[in-house]
Amino acid sequence: MPSLAWNHVQLTANLYSAPQLIQAAAALTAPSCATSRPLDPVIATHLFASAQDEVDFVADLVARVDLKKSVTVMCADRREVPLVVAALQKRGVGNVRSLERQNLFDFAIVQTAHALLQAVANPLTESKYLFSLLHTSSPWHVVPSKLAAVMELQRKRHVPLWDVLVKLAEGTTPLAQTITLDADSVAAIKSFVSVFSHMRELSMTLSCLELLHAYFTKTGELEGLMSPTSEADAAASQALAAYFYTVGEAQHSTKSVHVPFVAPYLQLLKDSGRLVPPSNRDDSIETSRVTVVSIQTATKRHIAADTIVFSGMADKAFPGRKPREPTALPMALLESIAPTGRATSQAKRQEFIEKCRETLSNLMLCAKLNVVFTASGGTPSRILAPLWQSPTVHHPPGRPSLPRRRDDTADQAKELQLEHVSFSQLDEFMRCPYRYYLARVVKIDQPTSPGLVYGRSLHEGIAAWSSDPWVPDASQNALDALNASWESGCFRSKEEEEMLLNQATDALAAFIAFETANPPRIDAVESPFDINVPEANIRLKGVWDRIDVRADGTYVVEFKSNMSNGPRNNQALAESSLQLQLYMLAYAHVHGVPPRGGVLRSIESPHGLNDEGVVQYDAKADDHILRGIADTVQRIRRREFDALPSFMGCAFCAFADVCPSKYR
Repeated sequence: MPSLAWNHVQLTANLYSAPQLIQAAAALTAPSCATSRPLDPVIATHLFASAQDEVDFVADLVARVDLKKSVTVMCADRREVPLVVAALQKRGVGNVRSLERQNLFDFAIVQTAHALLQAVANPLTESKYLFSLLHTSSPWHVVPSKLAAVMELQRKRHVPLWDVLVKLAEGTTPLAQTITLDADSVAAIKSFVSVFSHMRELSMTLSCLELLHAYFTKTGELEGLMSPTSEADAAASQALAAYFYTVGEAQHSTKSVHVPFVAPYLQLLKDSGRLVPPSNRDDSIETSRVTVVSIQTATKRHIAADTIVFSGMADKAFPGRKPREPTALPMALLESIAPTGRATSQAKRQEFIEKCRETLSNLMLCAKLNVVFTASGGTPSRILAPLWQSPTVHHPPGRPSLPRRRDDTADQAKELQLEHVSFSQLDEFMRCPYRYYLARVVKIDQPTSPGLVYGRSLHEGIAAWSSDPWVPDASQNALDALNASWESGCFRSKEEEEMLLNQATDALAAFIAFETANPPRIDAVESPFDINVPEANIRLKGVWDRIDVRADGTYVVEFKSNMSNGPRNNQALAESSLQLQLYMLAYAHVHGVPPRGGVLRSIESPHGLNDEGVVQYDAKADDHILRGIADTVQRIRRREFDALPSFMGCAFCAFADVCPSKYR
């Protein structure tokens, strides 16, 4: 069926697309045949300094299009779709429709309602829901820097956030003297404490629906929702009404009207992405002149328009890094690439790029008259190389880009102080900037996970053995280190903990047996480094797991626990590992002599089940890596903390419950 659908799209395109568009689409799939002659005016390319400038340009471009012509904006990142729609509506563009499946939690008012029920129902974990209430509720807008200071105080004191808020509201205890809050923030916290205390009392007698009604009446938000004055307010009102309907259904399904029984059911619906506004179920585009859609969704739809604008067509800063959810490279295409044992990772990567070019070529042929490509904040996507010849470069205006988050403007404009960075920080930011914000800036505590305990304990055991492998008690010292670092309380059952502890013990024993049979020449164990990166005005810190000297030279060795004890392609992982690239670069800076290469070893039982991955050091890659570090650090300092949702990332994120952009 998918092939038939694509054939229909191609047939439509061949009948109505301009000949120059067909030639450009053909050049995209056959880059070796592309010429250096200027592209026909039907293809336009634009490069911007920031994503906000790019969105503004796209909206202005669409607003100028003849009202008799149809336009489709295809966003490489689905999170840009609502931004483009909002920008179009702001410019008075009528008949605009988004083809993305919208979730109720795209609306702050629904986030507030859900956070209230969860905070009341989960007293042991209410801190993150209280944070969400303070962060999304309009009556209590606390300046983000002040809210971050409150969260930092809560973290240092190891007490629930509610207790901290109560003490700050009282203002008579030493706790209130440890943090400086402006008068507006103090008043907001006092009001919040009063209202939430009242809600906790009411939850003992009222149903969930009655509690929500009482809350929004108390905050004064209900009146505005009942009489919306704008399209955005009307959409929020409809979304809250849909959420209320879902709460009513949940009360019926759980055979209870009280929060402790209904809240878990609602959380399950949220996690499974079942909360969809009814108005979005009809996604007909027949009557829409302007449609906005993500590339991923567009690959599954029949779309035809006079003009198609592809926005956000930029690759990541670290092109060698294995992407969690490619933006300009549609995620749906991954399913069409079946990995083979003989194919190298480079061959599979090239196959993937070629498949993406084929899909993009098909999408281009959905246009009748012309196509526009835009990119910002990085290198234009490699799949556009045949068409990206002489882009129009838009220099940043003399004003700061509008903040994407709900943060206070003055606070947003203030540069975040960052003196040093580690691989884990870079990795966390690239996975999801909003997760970095909650963990590193706001400093919300993250619960310990079984995988973290398993990996950390194995690393401690390996380090203990590698530090002095030839003493009589080396094996026992390693086992003692593993047990000492093991942390209980995060496992689903005692049986699971015992199983994983036994597995970790077996993996450590297998590692020691392997090393004893193949004695390594160890130069350093758990050795820290701290180097200056002038390109980013930052210091890069980290710890090498081990430095081994082999027959052909020195290698930086990284150990990765394999909790599944299954097959793993360590060579592919090593080739795409940013950590190995950074650590080899750091070794060259510290010692003045580059290492021979980097090694990635997985720890499982039996040890050696998976061959180690080995990459050679290449000085040519250093400039690329340093530019990537500089770009990432600059984004952190500019407080660009927009969420980057992905299925796997959100599934294992400790902050999924309070994130409004969780993958649906």
